[in-house]
Amino acid sequence: MASSLKGFAELERRLAAMGDPKKATKIGQSAVRAGMVVIQKATKAAAPFGPDATGSPRTRRRKGGAQVQETHTKIVDGLKVRKIKVQGDYKVSSALTAGAAYHAAFAESGSIHNAPTHFASKAFNANIDAAEAAMAKVFERRLAKEGV
Repeated sequence: MASSLKGFAELERRLAAMGDPKKATKIGQSAVRAGMVVIQKATKAAAPFGPDATGSPRTRRRKGGAQVQETHTKIVDGLKVRKIKVQGDYKVSSALTAGAAYHAAFAESGSIHNAPTHFASKAFNANIDAAEAAMAKVFERRLAKEGV
């Protein structure tokens, strides 16, 4: 899943004109987070919601036959936006994680028991323009505040 930003050369020029790469990186982190929150809300709205209550006990059998008691978690409760550490200076990256709801990957991509639903990729593709708009709004507000 990817996106392409229009006007990126102009944005780079404005960020470089600030003269402080750390401050420019902070502005980039804020903007990327704003875009990811839009994607997070759309993904939560599209996530499958089963009948089991959050916190209810589940008994699972492992491949060796051992039984394990687990606590059920909802996919919507586990979706979080996280900042990712990237090697190198002044790089910005974020991800939408499922946390304890490990079964989100099975719902998204399918398994030998379930067909894929592609709820996250559909939500991403349907809301990429809104995410870009949220990012542009944050960039414009923060850069105007810096006088660039």
